[in-house]
Amino acid sequence: MKDYNGSLKKLVHILDSSQYTVLFTGSRIAHIYGVVIPNPYEVHLWERFGRYYTLDGFKNNPVSAWKHYLDIIERIFSLKDLGFYRTVKEFVDKGFIQCVLTTGVDCLYRIAGIRDLIELHGCILKICCLENKHCMYIRDILNEIPPKCCFDGSLMYPAIAFYGEELDYRLWAKAIVEIETADLVIVGGFDYWDYPSNLLPLLVKRHSGRLVVVDNNPSPLVDIADLWIDTSLDIVLSDLYTMI
Repeated sequence: MKDYNGSLKKLVHILDSSQYTVLFTGSRIAHIYGVVIPNPYEVHLWERFGRYYTLDGFKNNPVSAWKHYLDIIERIFSLKDLGFYRTVKEFVDKGFIQCVLTTGVDCLYRIAGIRDLIELHGCILKICCLENKHCMYIRDILNEIPPKCCFDGSLMYPAIAFYGEELDYRLWAKAIVEIETADLVIVGGFDYWDYPSNLLPLLVKRHSGRLVVVDNNPSPLVDIADLWIDTSLDIVLSDLYTMI
C-alpha cells in the first residue's frame, strides 16, 4: 500500500480543518457483518432473490418475499458486534462528522445510535402499508407473514427503494442539502454503479469543498478526489480514531 500512514495523516489534517463533514457510505460495509442485500451486480444473488426487490416482484409473491426479508432482519437483530458503526458514532459524537448519508438499507447506523443520519434508500426495519402509507419501525421479528396493516388490513412492505422506483424526494432533497453544505465529503463502502446516488459526491466540488475517497476498488471519483486512500473504510476509520 503506497504511503498509507502519510495518507492517513493528510486525512487527519483535512478532517481537522473541516467545519462540516459528511460521511457517504453504501451497503458494502454491512457485508463485513454478513448482511448482504442483493443487487443486480451480484448476479448469483440477484438471480435468486432479485425479484423481491422490484415492486411487481414483491406484489406477485409477498409471502416468499417476506420470508427472504426476515432472513436478513433476523441476521441484523442477531448482531452483537457493531464495531465499525460504533466507531462512526464516536466520530459523530465528538463532532468530527456532522452527517452520515447511506444508500444501505440495513439500518445498522440507526441501531448503533446515530441520529444525524439520512437513509437515502430506506430501511428494511421500517415497514409501510401499500394503501395508506402508514409506516412503523419493527422492534422484533414479525409473527405474521406477510404483515398486514393494523388500520385497514392492507399488505405491508419494507420501506426500501425498490429497483425501478423513484427515491423519496424528501430524502433526496435532504441529501443534496447536506452535500452542498459540506466542507468535506468522505466516500467509502459505496456502490458506484448506484445511479442517481453516485452523482451526489460530485456536488461537493461545485463549491470547492473537499472529496476524500476511501476504497480499495478504484472508481471514477478517484480522478476528482482531493485524496484517495486505497483500502477499506472500516480499516481507515479504525486507524484514524486512534489519531484524533
